[in-house]
Amino acid sequence: MGILPGFVGPASTLRSPNVNDEELINWMVSAAPSGTPKAPVWLCPTPGYHPFLALGQGPVRGVFEQDGVAFAVGGGNLYKVLSRQIARGIAISPAIRTDTRPTTFATFNKATGHQLIFPSGNLLYLYDYVSDTLVNVPLDWPVTMVDFIDGRFLGLEALTNKFHWSDLENGLSWPSLNFAQLVQSSDNIVALKAIHGQIWLWGTKTTVVWDDVGGLQVFAPIPGSLMQQGCAAAFSVQVIDNAPFWLGSNEFGAGKVYRGQGVGAVPIVVSTSAVDYDISKAHDLSGCVAFTYEQEEHAFYVLYIPGRPWHWAYDVTTREWHKRARWDPVAMQWTPDLPWVHMYAFGKHLVGARNSDVLYEMSVNFGSNRVVV
Repeated sequence: MGILPGFVGPASTLRSPNVNDEELINWMVSAAPSGTPKAPVWLCPTPGYHPFLALGQGPVRGVFEQDGVAFAVGGGNLYKVLSRQIARGIAISPAIRTDTRPTTFATFNKATGHQLIFPSGNLLYLYDYVSDTLVNVPLDWPVTMVDFIDGRFLGLEALTNKFHWSDLENGLSWPSLNFAQLVQSSDNIVALKAIHGQIWLWGTKTTVVWDDVGGLQVFAPIPGSLMQQGCAAAFSVQVIDNAPFWLGSNEFGAGKVYRGQGVGAVPIVVSTSAVDYDISKAHDLSGCVAFTYEQEEHAFYVLYIPGRPWHWAYDVTTREWHKRARWDPVAMQWTPDLPWVHMYAFGKHLVGARNSDVLYEMSVNFGSNRVVV
């Protein structure tokens, strides 16, 4: 049997199916290893899932691992997650303001600082590793995202162009003068993330990078770092392959996926015409959520788009896109895949369900997109 050129390829359905109508769901393009393979590329199944534990409340809005201890926010609770053989999950918080959005975590060396912070419902919460207690940190501004850099916690103020920072190694103390406001652009900050020792700030139209300059000023924008690409969805921002990826927006439009190329460098578009066309069918891009992970020789950026029947997954290694979805045999249609948050803990890829309280182990050994009970 002869080789059929182009038979193995990425998902690529264009606005006109007469031009291109190639579908790839729950399979991904993989390059053949060196040697004498029968073909240069082949279709590899995407991961399946095995229930790891049920938290008790859902959806699973955030997960985080540090030195063998994992945490998850499910619904209105924070859970300490140990290995499956030790505990199924310990609820340690009586009441967290519930939120429909994912959450972010920030911590520093728990041997000396023993603090973990995360926002929910625009409030800030701090968990103390030593006392095993959770408190609400009183702030006079609403917080939506957090991170940690150079000994200080960072917090993004909702619907403004401001971000704040804590006292040195103290997530309980946020002096009122410890804040900065963008002056390079007029748009609000959508997302904040510390990358390679610098602070990336995505606005609705632009992106700028700040650095730790020390002294009373503490942080300042890096000259020449302003980029004319903003962010359409705060929780689409993720880092993989030593670079940030995000769903972009600017004054001309929105809906392309970008990869950052460095401070001040023009971000490159990694989404294809087929991906952009499908994203354009979504009614509201602000709710898009992405997670990243590495498995075997591949690195992935996986994007959940509310209202669409699948996740789009970008293989950073092969630079190809595929879809991940679940088949509903009753409705006879595709539905979005299970996960929207990820952590690597206990030697496993653990993902949190977007529509339940379940943490799943994700592995290619479970078969393509199957839930193995």
